Amino acid sequence: MAWNDAPRLCRGDVCEAQAFARGVKWSHDGRKLLVACEGCTYRLYAWMETDESACWKPQLHVREAGYTYDWKWRPRAGDLEATSACFASASRGVPVHLWNAEDASLLGAYRVYDQHDELLPAHAVAFGADGDRLHCGCVSSVATFCVERPGRDYSVMRTDEGQAKDHGLRGIVSCMDVDRTYGDMLAVGSFHRRVAVYDLASNQAVLLLEGHKCGVTQVQFSACGNFLYTAARKEDQILCWDVRYTMKEVYQMERSHNQTNQRIQFDIEPNGRHMAVGNTVGELSHYDLRDGRKLGTQKMSCTTLNAVHYHPQEPLLATSTGCRSGFAQAEDDSDTGSDSPERRADSHMRSYSPYMEMPSAVCVWTCNFHQLGCNK
Repeated sequence: MAWNDAPRLCRGDVCEAQAFARGVKWSHDGRKLLVACEGCTYRLYAWMETDESACWKPQLHVREAGYTYDWKWRPRAGDLEATSACFASASRGVPVHLWNAEDASLLGAYRVYDQHDELLPAHAVAFGADGDRLHCGCVSSVATFCVERPGRDYSVMRTDEGQAKDHGLRGIVSCMDVDRTYGDMLAVGSFHRRVAVYDLASNQAVLLLEGHKCGVTQVQFSACGNFLYTAARKEDQILCWDVRYTMKEVYQMERSHNQTNQRIQFDIEPNGRHMAVGNTVGELSHYDLRDGRKLGTQKMSCTTLNAVHYHPQEPLLATSTGCRSGFAQAEDDSDTGSDSPERRADSHMRSYSPYMEMPSAVCVWTCNFHQLGCNK
């Protein structure tokens, strides 16, 4: 992103304060934007470049039966466009659901059971690189389904066995990501503060990463597959790990105003060079992934900027803002004069972003990032 130029608002929509937007994800073809709202609802927006209207309304609403934990788009499988219009949803007290993004119909339910034959809800989901497998993270285990076979036919990979008995991955699996370059590694984070990387061919843990002091909320592989980025709640650092040399983290990216239990979703641009992340005071920070250096910070909202996601083909960045009532960041005027640079910047943002002072909003911005290679 070129920080010399302010981002330009393309589209925006306001969400209700009690059902605020708390996550955004573009589909793999870039034609739809999935927004998870507080509670049990998803919003689906259609992206059309020919539509010049700044006002943007959801095309569909999808309502789950329980509180939503995680959601992922199914990747394309070859030239089958239908697979890019499906997403999986993990919710409290119900099976993992596969939804059709074209008409909001339910395509399948994937049920995991415990040793007492009671339904075990998944807290995280991830598709395989080819879209044929669905990984569901539960308590101390990952269940893997064939996407074309809903029901209860699955294989289980325990994360608390073998080397994991004393030093492994226990507790709730909170987040997962599959390496898209080779498709043979699954990164798993837990609220037990650890991250493990598994070989999907053998279902064996090949790496165990320790460095977080709180529950891990996001793991993401780099575009080249050689690096893994991890973040945790109430921590002001995002850690970079080289999955080839893992004695310790490569570097830490410092981020401010992250002392919250709310998930703050970061994202890596498709070319793999930069990362963007928000914080609880509505600032968007941008990093160079070659060395973790912060490139700049832009004020985008007066409330929590909880998620960002790059468009897969176009120079666009989707953002969502909002937080639970009572946890909003209070504005501190003690160190900021009425004519300070921060005040002037906020005033400038209000002049072209009518969503800045809204309690919750979904926005799409232009961002001018360069076609550069992956972190080396």
